Amino acid sequence: MSEQCKFIKANGLRCKFKQKGGEFCQRHTKIECPVCFEEIKSNKMILTCEHAFHIGCITQWYVQSDNCPVCRVSQGKDPFIKFKNMVQDDMREKYKDAIESLEDEVLRLRHRLARPRRIDF
Repeated sequence: MSEQCKFIKANGLRCKFKQKGGEFCQRHTKIECPVCFEEIKSNKMILTCEHAFHIGCITQWYVQSDNCPVCRVSQGKDPFIKFKNMVQDDMREKYKDAIESLEDEVLRLRHRLARPRRIDF
């Protein structure tokens, strides 16, 4: 029993042809990376939505977005996204600490400069 091909076309619709033994019909057995448009022969990564990419292409995409570039499904459970979010959270915390420290220093300086100076005769 053959099922529908799992290839998603550029317009976002699924291929209407039946698959022949694999996940894709005969037209789509050569999988093209949607980011660089080159054939995926090795170093591929398949997302939870079943779209395939070169690892380098999808990691570059993940710099800007947490969603699949084809269907826009969130990839929040992907290890790359989890790591990215962990690093971002860590950096936000360090940035917050640095800003608070800077604000404290500025307040101390303003307080010291606002004090009237004592002149001894």
